[in-house]
Amino acid sequence: AKQSKPIAVTCLAFPHGDVNNFVVGSEDGTVYSACRHGIRAGVTETYEGHQGPITS
Repeated sequence: AKQSKPIAVTCLAFPHGDVNNFVVGSEDGTVYSACRHGIRAGVTETYEGHQGPITS
């Protein structure tokens, strides 16, 4: 089941030539990989371990 949790996004990037998949950096130091459309829409991966906000 999908969980709904607010993410304080500090930066966002799309891979070159891709309009569906993207990554966001958050205030708490987590990086999230996500999809905009389709069955997998929403956050697909979470990468933790940073000690401060992700800014770029």
